[in-house]
Amino acid sequence: MQQPKIRNHFIARLAIFSLATLLLSGCQYFPFTVKEAEPTQSTIDNQRIVDLLMSRELLCALPEIQRSELIRQHQNNANRDQLFERLLLATCEPDKTPGVLSNALIQLHASGDLTEAERAFLGLIAAQSRTYNHLFDNYQAVKQELEKTIRGIQQIESDMGQLDKPTENEKHDSEEKDEQ
Repeated sequence: MQQPKIRNHFIARLAIFSLATLLLSGCQYFPFTVKEAEPTQSTIDNQRIVDLLMSRELLCALPEIQRSELIRQHQNNANRDQLFERLLLATCEPDKTPGVLSNALIQLHASGDLTEAERAFLGLIAAQSRTYNHLFDNYQAVKQELEKTIRGIQQIESDMGQLDKPTENEKHDSEEKDEQ
């Protein structure tokens, strides 16, 4: 009877050892490689916008004469990248490049091969351009009103100056009084 008890004890120990080995080997760290995710279109689009903004920073840092020359060079080119460059140059000082910004926006929208991010970027620039144009129109209206007011004040001053000057009759009357 002793033998089955030892045998059962041995089988139990073997089972526990096997179970522990399986558990430990199942939880053991196995080096594995994670395949990098392919960049999505959104990631690519976002990088394009970042690249455009960085290009704008570099272009706006150029001297005004050099920026004007680049705008002239790209004026007749319909190349998509040159249109974007002209647009970015025009955003540096829109008051010194009237019409360039609007024309570049129109040409880029007409090209039709824009990504969603580029369309959103152009929409932002177009909205900013409309705001700038609205402010410029308001400035022009206030300037014209101010010039009109200044002319009115000058006319009033002129009229007051004429009131201070003696008329011919008053001059004659004052001369007669002096003679008496």
